[in-house]
Amino acid sequence: MILLNPKLDCQIEEEVRDKNGRFLGARITLDDVQIVLANVYAPNDTTHQVLFLKEIQKLLSNFAQEKIIIGGDFNCALSPNDKDGGKATGHKRN
Repeated sequence: MILLNPKLDCQIEEEVRDKNGRFLGARITLDDVQIVLANVYAPNDTTHQVLFLKEIQKLLSNFAQEKIIIGGDFNCALSPNDKDGGKATGHKRN
């Protein structure tokens, strides 16, 4: 979900979604400036995260020359102190 203040003078030009509802992107025009807003909700599993991020990279490549703001939950714990509960964090090596 991307929330915009209804008082903003903006137009939604284009929307992009992934098939699992984990990514929503919107090209908007705000004060005559085009901006791409993206909201991400990444999977918890690291294997699924890699596939998801590759899919998002393909979707966002269409907007590579534009101003992009990305937010959301990447479910990416960098250390054990960054998470509470669930499986332990670790790095897989291929």
